[in-house]
Amino acid sequence: MKKTVALVASATAVAFAAPVAAQNVNPVVHELTGEVDGVCTLADSTPQPVQIDFGTLSGVDVGSQTPEQANGLTIICNDPDGGTLSISSANNGVLRRDGTNGGANNEVGYSFRTTGTITIPTGNLATQVNRTFNASSAYINGQSITLRFAANGVRAPSPAGNGGTISTVFAGTYSDTVTVAVTAN
Repeated sequence: MKKTVALVASATAVAFAAPVAAQNVNPVVHELTGEVDGVCTLADSTPQPVQIDFGTLSGVDVGSQTPEQANGLTIICNDPDGGTLSISSANNGVLRRDGTNGGANNEVGYSFRTTGTITIPTGNLATQVNRTFNASSAYINGQSITLRFAANGVRAPSPAGNGGTISTVFAGTYSDTVTVAVTAN
Protein backbone atom coordinates (compact mmCIF):
# COMPACT_ATOMS: atom_id res chain seq x y z
CA MET A 1 0.00 0.00 0.00
CA LYS A 2 2.77 2.37 0.57
CA LYS A 3 3.69 2.28 -3.10
CA THR A 4 0.20 3.27 -4.21
CA VAL A 5 0.09 6.27 -1.95
CA ALA A 6 3.41 7.46 -3.23
CA LEU A 7 2.26 7.19 -6.81
CA VAL A 8 -0.93 9.11 -6.10
CA ALA A 9 0.98 11.92 -4.41
CA SER A 10 3.42 12.09 -7.29
CA ALA A 11 0.64 12.18 -9.87
CA THR A 12 -1.11 14.98 -7.99
CA ALA A 13 2.02 17.11 -7.93
CA VAL A 14 2.46 16.71 -11.68
CA ALA A 15 -1.21 17.50 -12.34
CA PHE A 16 -0.95 20.90 -10.59
CA ALA A 17 2.40 21.85 -12.05
CA ALA A 18 1.45 21.32 -15.68
CA PRO A 19 -1.39 23.85 -15.93
CA VAL A 20 0.62 26.65 -14.20
CA ALA A 21 3.51 26.28 -16.61
CA ALA A 22 1.17 26.04 -19.58
CA GLN A 23 -0.63 29.37 -18.87
CA ASN A 24 -0.18 32.03 -21.53
CA VAL A 25 0.00 35.48 -19.80
CA ASN A 26 -0.93 38.42 -22.06
CA PRO A 27 -0.78 41.67 -20.02
CA VAL A 28 -3.42 44.30 -20.62
CA VAL A 29 -2.01 47.83 -20.47
CA HIS A 30 -4.20 50.85 -19.76
CA GLU A 31 -2.95 54.31 -20.64
CA LEU A 32 -5.00 56.93 -18.81
CA THR A 33 -4.97 60.58 -19.90
CA GLY A 34 -6.83 63.74 -19.11
CA GLU A 35 -6.46 67.43 -19.79
CA VAL A 36 -6.89 70.45 -17.53
CA ASP A 37 -7.75 73.70 -19.25
CA GLY A 38 -5.64 76.72 -18.46
CA VAL A 39 -7.29 79.37 -16.31
CA CYS A 40 -5.61 82.73 -15.85
CA THR A 41 -8.20 85.34 -14.92
CA LEU A 42 -9.43 87.96 -12.49
CA ALA A 43 -12.44 87.48 -10.27
CA ASP A 44 -14.35 90.54 -9.08
CA SER A 45 -17.61 90.51 -7.18
CA THR A 46 -18.30 94.13 -8.19
CA PRO A 47 -20.63 94.63 -11.18
CA GLN A 48 -18.79 95.62 -14.36
CA PRO A 49 -17.61 98.16 -15.18
CA VAL A 50 -16.43 99.08 -11.67
CA GLN A 51 -17.49 102.65 -10.92
CA ILE A 52 -15.04 104.74 -8.87
CA ASP A 53 -16.31 108.23 -8.07
CA PHE A 54 -13.88 110.75 -6.57
CA GLY A 55 -16.71 113.19 -5.90
CA THR A 56 -16.31 116.94 -6.33
CA LEU A 57 -12.67 117.62 -7.09
CA SER A 58 -13.08 121.40 -6.82
CA GLY A 59 -13.36 120.95 -3.04
CA VAL A 60 -9.85 119.49 -2.75
CA ASP A 61 -6.79 121.76 -2.63
CA VAL A 62 -3.99 121.57 -5.19
CA GLY A 63 -1.24 119.48 -3.61
CA SER A 64 -3.79 117.28 -1.81
CA GLN A 65 -5.73 114.26 -2.96
CA THR A 66 -9.16 112.79 -2.48
CA PRO A 67 -9.48 109.88 -0.07
CA GLU A 68 -8.42 106.64 -1.75
CA GLN A 69 -11.06 104.67 -3.56
CA ALA A 70 -10.41 100.92 -3.71
CA ASN A 71 -11.55 97.80 -5.48
CA GLY A 72 -10.51 94.27 -4.54
CA LEU A 73 -9.73 91.58 -7.12
CA THR A 74 -8.68 87.95 -7.00
CA ILE A 75 -6.04 86.61 -9.37
CA ILE A 76 -6.58 82.96 -10.35
CA CYS A 77 -3.97 81.26 -12.53
CA ASN A 78 -3.06 77.59 -12.98
CA ASP A 79 -0.45 78.08 -15.70
CA PRO A 80 2.74 76.18 -14.73
CA ASP A 81 4.78 79.15 -16.03
CA GLY A 82 2.89 81.71 -13.92
CA GLY A 83 1.25 84.82 -15.33
CA THR A 84 1.39 88.56 -15.87
CA LEU A 85 -0.84 91.21 -14.30
CA SER A 86 -1.27 94.21 -16.65
CA ILE A 87 -2.83 97.54 -15.72
CA SER A 88 -3.34 100.29 -18.30
CA SER A 89 -5.06 103.65 -18.63
CA ALA A 90 -6.95 104.83 -21.71
CA ASN A 91 -5.84 108.42 -20.96
CA ASN A 92 -2.24 107.69 -19.94
CA GLY A 93 -2.91 108.15 -16.25
CA VAL A 94 -5.04 111.31 -16.15
CA LEU A 95 -8.73 112.10 -15.89
CA ARG A 96 -9.78 114.03 -19.00
CA ARG A 97 -12.71 116.38 -19.24
CA ASP A 98 -15.37 114.53 -21.20
CA GLY A 99 -15.65 115.70 -24.80
CA THR A 100 -12.00 116.84 -24.97
CA ASN A 101 -8.64 115.34 -25.79
CA GLY A 102 -7.24 116.65 -22.52
CA GLY A 103 -4.48 119.23 -22.46
CA ALA A 104 -4.23 122.48 -20.52
CA ASN A 105 -7.04 122.93 -17.99
CA ASN A 106 -8.77 119.76 -19.23
CA GLU A 107 -6.86 117.11 -17.23
CA VAL A 108 -6.71 116.09 -13.58
CA GLY A 109 -3.99 113.77 -12.37
CA TYR A 110 -4.54 110.81 -10.08
CA SER A 111 -2.36 108.30 -8.29
CA PHE A 112 -2.57 104.56 -8.38
CA ARG A 113 -1.17 101.70 -6.31
CA THR A 114 -1.93 98.11 -5.36
CA THR A 115 -1.75 96.22 -2.10
CA GLY A 116 -1.96 92.51 -1.48
CA THR A 117 -0.17 89.66 -3.20
CA ILE A 118 1.23 91.90 -5.95
CA THR A 119 2.28 95.26 -4.58
CA ILE A 120 2.78 98.20 -6.92
CA PRO A 121 3.98 101.37 -5.18
CA THR A 122 2.15 104.67 -5.59
CA GLY A 123 2.64 106.11 -9.05
CA ASN A 124 0.64 106.86 -12.13
CA LEU A 125 -0.47 104.96 -15.19
CA ALA A 126 1.29 107.12 -17.80
CA THR A 127 2.46 103.79 -19.24
CA GLN A 128 1.10 100.29 -18.80
CA VAL A 129 2.24 98.52 -15.64
CA ASN A 130 3.12 94.82 -15.92
CA ARG A 131 3.99 92.50 -13.04
CA THR A 132 4.82 88.85 -13.56
CA PHE A 133 4.23 86.20 -10.92
CA ASN A 134 5.49 82.65 -10.59
CA ALA A 135 3.28 79.61 -10.69
CA SER A 136 2.18 78.33 -7.30
CA SER A 137 -0.69 76.56 -5.65
CA ALA A 138 -1.53 79.92 -4.07
CA TYR A 139 -2.48 81.34 -7.49
CA ILE A 140 -4.42 78.20 -8.36
CA ASN A 141 -6.51 78.87 -5.24
CA GLY A 142 -6.70 82.64 -5.87
CA GLN A 143 -4.68 85.55 -4.52
CA SER A 144 -6.12 88.93 -3.56
CA ILE A 145 -4.96 92.35 -4.64
CA THR A 146 -6.57 95.73 -4.05
CA LEU A 147 -6.41 98.56 -6.58
CA ARG A 148 -6.27 101.99 -4.93
CA PHE A 149 -6.86 105.34 -6.65
CA ALA A 150 -6.79 108.96 -5.40
CA ALA A 151 -7.46 112.06 -7.55
CA ASN A 152 -5.52 115.31 -7.29
CA GLY A 153 -7.23 118.41 -5.99
CA VAL A 154 -7.89 121.38 -8.27
CA ARG A 155 -8.79 124.16 -5.77
CA ALA A 156 -6.26 126.99 -5.46
CA PRO A 157 -6.20 130.33 -3.64
CA SER A 158 -7.63 133.21 -5.64
CA PRO A 159 -4.97 135.39 -7.26
CA ALA A 160 -6.99 138.38 -6.07
CA GLY A 161 -5.77 137.64 -2.55
CA ASN A 162 -9.25 138.07 -1.10
CA GLY A 163 -9.35 134.66 0.63
CA GLY A 164 -11.41 133.14 -2.16
CA THR A 165 -10.52 130.12 -4.27
CA ILE A 166 -10.39 129.21 -7.96
CA SER A 167 -10.37 125.98 -9.92
CA THR A 168 -7.28 125.14 -11.98
CA VAL A 169 -9.36 123.28 -14.61
CA PHE A 170 -12.55 123.84 -16.57
CA ALA A 171 -15.86 122.71 -15.08
CA GLY A 172 -17.17 119.37 -16.27
CA THR A 173 -16.98 115.64 -15.73
CA TYR A 174 -13.51 114.12 -15.85
CA SER A 175 -12.93 110.43 -16.49
CA ASP A 176 -10.52 107.68 -17.47
CA THR A 177 -10.85 103.96 -18.10
CA VAL A 178 -8.39 101.66 -16.35
CA THR A 179 -8.14 98.09 -17.63
CA VAL A 180 -6.74 95.28 -15.50
CA ALA A 181 -5.95 91.92 -17.08
CA VAL A 182 -4.13 88.69 -16.26
CA THR A 183 -2.51 86.54 -18.92
CA ALA A 184 -0.72 83.22 -18.68
CA ASN A 185 3.02 83.19 -19.29
